[in-house]
Amino acid sequence: MCNHCYHKYGRNSYADACPHSDRLVYAKGKCQNCYLNDYNKQKRRMKKDKVSSSPTAEDKSQSSNKRLKLSPEIENS
Repeated sequence: MCNHCYHKYGRNSYADACPHSDRLVYAKGKCQNCYLNDYNKQKRRMKKDKVSSSPTAEDKSQSSNKRLKLSPEIENS
């Protein structure tokens, strides 16, 4: 059975890990809507954590300015 047919016709059990017990199970015991909502929440959290753990734009510009500091002779000319 192809992927499309399996998802449309091949499932016969109902979701038991979400409040939609009248819908067919999609993954992890949840219906398709609840599974995708949880999946996208996790992705957003991971992306937010990744952004918050990396240095901010100000920190990057300050560190790059420190590296590009010119010697006093060049600054005065």
